[in-house]
Amino acid sequence: DSVVVETISLLPSDTTLLFSESCNPSDTGSVQTVLTNQFGCDSVVVETTILIPSSTTILSPSLCFGQSLIVNGTLYDAENPSGIDTLVAENGCDSLVFVELQFLAPPMIQQLDTIICQGEQIEINGEIYDEQRPSGSQVLLGQNGCDSLIINIEVTVNDLDLESFVRQPLCLGQNGEIELLEITGGNAPYQIEAMGIEQEIDSFPYRLVDVVPGNYLLEIKDQLGCTFTESIQIVDGPEAVVDLGVDIIAELGDIIQLSPEINFAYDSLLWFPVDAVDCQECLRPTVTATESVSVSLIAFNEDGCEAEDVIQIFLQRKSSIYVPSAFSPNNDGANDFFTIFGDPKEVINIRSLNIFDRWGNQVFEGRNLTPSVESEGWNGRFRGQALNPAVFVYYAELELVDGSREIIKGDVSLLR
Repeated sequence: DSVVVETISLLPSDTTLLFSESCNPSDTGSVQTVLTNQFGCDSVVVETTILIPSSTTILSPSLCFGQSLIVNGTLYDAENPSGIDTLVAENGCDSLVFVELQFLAPPMIQQLDTIICQGEQIEINGEIYDEQRPSGSQVLLGQNGCDSLIINIEVTVNDLDLESFVRQPLCLGQNGEIELLEITGGNAPYQIEAMGIEQEIDSFPYRLVDVVPGNYLLEIKDQLGCTFTESIQIVDGPEAVVDLGVDIIAELGDIIQLSPEINFAYDSLLWFPVDAVDCQECLRPTVTATESVSVSLIAFNEDGCEAEDVIQIFLQRKSSIYVPSAFSPNNDGANDFFTIFGDPKEVINIRSLNIFDRWGNQVFEGRNLTPSVESEGWNGRFRGQALNPAVFVYYAELELVDGSREIIKGDVSLLR
């Protein structure tokens, strides 16, 4: 026998397992591929693709009213509060972002209108509002950090002002008047305080009458408590003066014309005694010296001003009375004293001798002096001091031998 031994060897087949990942669900699963290896046998390749799950993010922030958020270039706000955005993750797959905005309650808006007095100010949230800054807005934050209150501020300044007129007294001794013409600003009723008097008034004009001269502070307060103050002065009116001049020494039968000086516009005159002058309505009447008399004149005007003066007309008897017109008290032994000289058979006593300076101050007074005795007269001194040269007025009352009295007056010059 011929034996043929045939040995058949099994050639190996190849099997390869491949693993991968994919973001696309359609690409997942296992795929088997049969190939021919180098030996001519089947080579099996098994490829398994695993699905990578996509990430999902929910973005739901709470925003203040008016705020917005940008996600992946998309603007989200009150008009577009929600949406989905696709992002690329690190593994290259899509990452989904679900946006859902939540908005906190919008802020309250409040209008604050207020009135302040001139010069005042108010403070709101640490800021000052006054006449220079009358308006603005303040934003107050809540606990969540959002605006919870917006205050719009309008400040009105109550500028209280008064127009007044002061009527000053026309004459000395009269009172004035304050007229409150018009007030602007403020709210009635108004409280007025002046001269210690308080009174409430609702309308103008308003008069304060019979106001004694002086300095006053007028204060007006309105219903809101705003105050206007004004200093007002009522001055003394001018003194109405009638001046009939110095007294006159006349002899019997002398015709004396009176010439008064009046410093205001008078409209009527009144002479006393009425029978002493020759014309009651005249400014310059005449007086016939028949006896010693006091003549007075009162002048009036329509404003109630009046003034009066008196002039003495002394009837002088002819006597041996001599009054020096000057003296020189320089201790030279000549004319060092001023006195009245007279015949002792006619003049027995100088009952009074009064001397005045040009301002009316009395510089010497002598009582019961002996006529013609110089040493009893005035030595030109006042209160121990020598007076300067000047012209002085004397007024003397003499007692005559027959018991009658005679008044003499005039002026004397003091020389040094």
